[in-house]
Amino acid sequence: MKLDYNSINSMACVGEAMIEFAPLSKNNAAMSVAGDVFNTAVYLRRLLPNAPLDFVTALGDDQASDMILEAVHSHELGTSNIEIRPGMSPGLYMISTDEQGERSFSYWRSASAVRTLFITPGAVPLATLNAYDLVYLSGITLAVLADAAREDLLNWTEQYRKSGGLIAFDSNYRPALWLDRSQAQRANERMWQQCDLALPSVDD
Repeated sequence: MKLDYNSINSMACVGEAMIEFAPLSKNNAAMSVAGDVFNTAVYLRRLLPNAPLDFVTALGDDQASDMILEAVHSHELGTSNIEIRPGMSPGLYMISTDEQGERSFSYWRSASAVRTLFITPGAVPLATLNAYDLVYLSGITLAVLADAAREDLLNWTEQYRKSGGLIAFDSNYRPALWLDRSQAQRANERMWQQCDLALPSVDD
């Protein structure tokens, strides 16, 4: 499906942003902000510099969360629908590179604030997404949400599209984030059936 970007007045990228640690030496690492949906939002901003574009996520109120907020602002992404959860923190991950240059990743995200997205009490209910013409999310977005929030999101998607909204979905399957393979298959299959722009990879 070819989307007419001229007809899209507002977009939301819904997902996770994390703190990335990339080793510089044995005892030193560079810190940055990354995440599949966040990265997509950054590139969309470069492609469409004047389009209303918000990053929708949940963060804590710690220093790492502040670093992510600063990164979101620096890329000129909207922050009005970023949930702030007192006492919580974002996820972290570290890149490791072997002798052949192959990269691997270690994650610390089980208690990440994004797992509370769209869960009450909160200032950013799921219905907030109704205000956007296009909503982009990924399989990681589905995986990190609480079970009830994921089910609500999948149910909401159908009604949102009936009202004229567009869904873009990148499956981005990460086995470690799901209870089991069948849970991932069920959730992703439902989203495939309901999206307007599908972005699968070969592995997915």
